[in-house]
Amino acid sequence: MKNLKVILSAFVIAGAMFVGCSDDDNGSTTGGELKRRWNPQKTEVKIGNDKSVFPYTNNDPNCQKNYVEFTDDNHVRVVGFADPIGTGCVEIVSPEETTYTRNDNTLVIDGIDLYDGTWEIIRLTNSELRIRRTDAPGGVTTITTVFFKKAAIQG
Repeated sequence: MKNLKVILSAFVIAGAMFVGCSDDDNGSTTGGELKRRWNPQKTEVKIGNDKSVFPYTNNDPNCQKNYVEFTDDNHVRVVGFADPIGTGCVEIVSPEETTYTRNDNTLVIDGIDLYDGTWEIIRLTNSELRIRRTDAPGGVTTITTVFFKKAAIQG
């Protein structure tokens, strides 16, 4: 009976360690595929010690979700959908010639104001992308983090 208690205790401890040490908890996974469509979820902006969260609210409820696409030829497409007069959804593609380069976890986007600049990929899995940029305008550090989920519709 004593041996049974020791074995059961070992299983309980091993199970707790397995549940508590998931790779998804640390946020440092960057081995997923960038080249796909991503739906914006939210943006966090931290200025000094103050943090604000801005949920992404630009999706038209009558249309598919807007997305950002990283293509095989190193272009970035920002695509939105709208039903402005109630007769059907229209695709609106960013007109800029936007490109990106990736070197390890550094992502440089050039050509579109919203995402223009040098970003750090802090999370990239097959279902989630998180990028962060740090700026210091006027000596005040501003950290912007953008969260994306893999788009359900891939092209």
